[in-house]
Amino acid sequence: MAVKILNVGNETSAEVKGFLTLCRVLRPISKGLLCLFVITFSTLSYTQESKELVLHFREDQPEVERQVESKRIIEALKQGVEKIDIDHAIIKGDLDFFAGASPAPLEESGLEPERIQELKNSEVSVVYFVKAHISITNCKLEGDLQAGFTLESNRSVVFQKDINFNNTTFVKDKKVNFSYSTFQGGAYFSWASFQDEADLNDATFKEEAIFSWASFAKGVDLTLASYPKLRISWPQLEGRLGCPLQNIQEKIKEEWVSVDELVLWQEVYLRLIKNFEEIGDTRSADDAYYHYRYTMPKFKTARLDSNPGEEYIVGRGWWEKTVDSSYNAVQTIF
Repeated sequence: MAVKILNVGNETSAEVKGFLTLCRVLRPISKGLLCLFVITFSTLSYTQESKELVLHFREDQPEVERQVESKRIIEALKQGVEKIDIDHAIIKGDLDFFAGASPAPLEESGLEPERIQELKNSEVSVVYFVKAHISITNCKLEGDLQAGFTLESNRSVVFQKDINFNNTTFVKDKKVNFSYSTFQGGAYFSWASFQDEADLNDATFKEEAIFSWASFAKGVDLTLASYPKLRISWPQLEGRLGCPLQNIQEKIKEEWVSVDELVLWQEVYLRLIKNFEEIGDTRSADDAYYHYRYTMPKFKTARLDSNPGEEYIVGRGWWEKTVDSSYNAVQTIF
């Protein structure tokens, strides 16, 4: 602070002396206030920036420069970021959304009563909320993606905002588990490459699920999955649904197929056919229906004395399956 002093003759007036004393007292205080303002402003700026984790790389950068540890994503979720935005990265390690989500008892989760009942019927007792927007695009995930139910734990994930995995590769021999997950925002998987099985068993999509041009090298499980619209085509799914309708002949040669299992997959086909019609993909609807009708009539059911309460699938028009005498298979002739 610059102060201009007016001298009266050779003496400084008492008023001026008092003012100078006040300035000397206030100087350190004003400096302290200025520092406090700077520190506070910096902290606020850092907090504002920390609400997002943004990591964008160039596609032509060396792979070693584009590596991101998955634990960095999980840590950001733990810190409560509002958005994860990663592009052209190579993500190392397992991406376990349970580790970065907020748990809540199922009964107190605020989910729709129907969804709570569905999860309860599947013995899910705790749900984990992922509150951030997730965008992991043009990336390669080299570990498991865990956001689904497992036999070891009675829990599932709820994604409250959009998730975007467009053009991301999930590498071979690594699990992609979204079983029993709930997607409350949009779900985008266009051009995604699933090099191992994609598990969407009992997943619920509240908005459109977009899998346009996605590929499934080892199949996709859609049993009990629900969606208002599923943007996908029959050529993407044909031979990759991993259900009895596709490989029933081999299964009959190797083992009995439960009728309950077949009924679940009937629902998958019927839901897909209806979905194709609703999104205007009549070619996929016709092809899926033809596959369904061509396959289904070839099979009838039988019961085993060892388990009389459950029916099993038996081929029609073939020699009856040869089983060990301990099974006491009911002899059914078609």
